[in-house]
Amino acid sequence: MQAFGRHRRDDVIEAFLLIARPGNTTLTAVLSDPFHPAHLAVVDQLLHSPARGVMSLLLNYLEEQTPPSAALTALGKRSDIAFLRHMLRRIKGHVAKTVAANLRRIQDVAWIGNPAEVIDALDGDEQGAAIEMLMATRVRRLDVFRAVAYTLANGEPAGRRAAAVALAEFSGSEANNLAAMALDDDDPQVQATIILQVRSRGIPGVLSRLLDFAESPHDVVRTALRKTLDEFNFERFFASFDKLDDQVRDTTASLVRRIDHRAAELLGRELASPSPTRRLQALAVADVMGLVSEVEQRIIDLLDDTDHAVRGEVVRVLASSPSDQAVQALLKALGDSNDLVREAAEASLLEIRQLRAEAAQLNRDTVVVERSPTSDTVPRDAGHVASAAEVDRSPSDSGATPLELGGADPTADAVVAEPTEARRTSDG
Repeated sequence: MQAFGRHRRDDVIEAFLLIARPGNTTLTAVLSDPFHPAHLAVVDQLLHSPARGVMSLLLNYLEEQTPPSAALTALGKRSDIAFLRHMLRRIKGHVAKTVAANLRRIQDVAWIGNPAEVIDALDGDEQGAAIEMLMATRVRRLDVFRAVAYTLANGEPAGRRAAAVALAEFSGSEANNLAAMALDDDDPQVQATIILQVRSRGIPGVLSRLLDFAESPHDVVRTALRKTLDEFNFERFFASFDKLDDQVRDTTASLVRRIDHRAAELLGRELASPSPTRRLQALAVADVMGLVSEVEQRIIDLLDDTDHAVRGEVVRVLASSPSDQAVQALLKALGDSNDLVREAAEASLLEIRQLRAEAAQLNRDTVVVERSPTSDTVPRDAGHVASAAEVDRSPSDSGATPLELGGADPTADAVVAEPTEARRTSDG
């Protein structure tokens, strides 16, 4: 090395670098002294040699506590894909403390001016490592942002995921537009990462876009949504239920049902609470959230509750679930020991009867609309519509079951007949 000024042989320099280690005193002296006769030749080899040994030597400087600045400069200036892959595989997934400190000393990366050429040549994991590397350097942030933006729009899934994480470090309209675009990414992890960012960016109309993810089939997306909209959770809604006015209560209930998919499960626990006050509130919450049908059996079980106020609320909310099971439970409640419970059960049965009648009429109208112009009969496969319509026909013109009409139960007959009798009296 000392005689390089006389022999000028690059092969000698390369041979030396193939056997040298970062701590070699001669190599350190050459790299640290820009006036050394061999300095430029050594740096040139570090910049361009395709030999794996030379590339490994250069990369090993990343793990040194105080590497020569010439070595770190060479690291940033290499843009050949073979070297970049070698480097990115080394730092992929984690950046050690020493490596991170050395990357922080790099202020220029040769390929940052045209990131597409390099990003397109890398696989997904390498793209992700490239973004992590750029974020760790002191390269101008605008240039790094352009690389992040290109990768997020055009990279492989793993690359886009890393770019989505990196995007959180950038603000401004361009970054906001990029985040809004990334919500439409087809990778669930990218979506989840961006969901966690967009609300704080103040993007107009973002809440309605976020709510579209409430029905995502991907758990990672729904989890991210719950986290970013954490105020719309069942526990908080239940705790503040009595303090909300009706309009806010209804709106919040709708949001909580869409966002917190644990709502039905948590509601079931509240229905089983030892506190009658909490059971009463749980019944009201079930009604407002439209979850009565999902926890119907738990609600029906409360017809045996020792508190008549709870039983009364049960028969009230069952009116919104016009199933045969609910009807049967309400028929049972007609024999309750409390007058108010019996009256509420009668009212709910009448309400269910009205709901079924409206549904039957709607189904009949649908059948008429869907009839073939060349046919005077309802298609055979519409039979399920007809049976739904038959639910509330009178016993004289249908084969309806007692459960459908309450006809075989004297108390149920009283519920159905009472309004008719009242009308006759008033007409008379």
